[in-house]
Amino acid sequence: MRESFVFYKSFYDSIKELDPKDQVQIYNAIFEYQFNGKQIELNGVCKSIFTLIIPQLQANNKRYENGKKGGAPVGNSNAKKTTKKQPKNNQKQPNVNVNVNDNVNVNVNVNDNNIYAHFEQFWKAYPKKVSKQKCLKWFEKNKPNEQMLNNMLKQLERFKNTKEWQKENGQFIPYPDTWLRNKRWEDEFETEQESEEAMIKRLEAKYENDNTRN
Repeated sequence: MRESFVFYKSFYDSIKELDPKDQVQIYNAIFEYQFNGKQIELNGVCKSIFTLIIPQLQANNKRYENGKKGGAPVGNSNAKKTTKKQPKNNQKQPNVNVNVNDNVNVNVNVNDNNIYAHFEQFWKAYPKKVSKQKCLKWFEKNKPNEQMLNNMLKQLERFKNTKEWQKENGQFIPYPDTWLRNKRWEDEFETEQESEEAMIKRLEAKYENDNTRN
């Protein structure tokens, strides 16, 4: 049983965008796994994020267990000093410059976790809450970056102000996975408010021109 473990900021960044109930599930799963060795069964987004986190937890646990087997840590004056055996003249010296990065899983997780954080932002913003798993699969496949996500959310807010989406309690709002597959954020359109504002500007410009001529 461990008394403590390393918790990376990438874990926090990916979890903080979830609903509070989902956050509790993932935090509880992490703590149960690290402190009690139990793996809790999760579903949906929680399962996806925990699947990305668990390899790093396992790597840290392995290093922890290796440290318990004995031997002074690196840099300790009590560590046993060994003399490196020199190879013979004709003996090929092995390559010791192997690149081992203990945190490689963390770097991968940061990128993958952003996908689920972006998905949660989209899901919270979209007014029709159906086909959640299909939407999640779209995000996993297409991996929209921050710029693309911001453009999607901006256009989504414009769609919310259209009469088509507002009439009959949102009956004509498309399913979110359909909106994603058809790349509806790339549509060119004007909301009613934008059309009115454009008409007012045209009238003001015409009025100003008429006054200038007079």
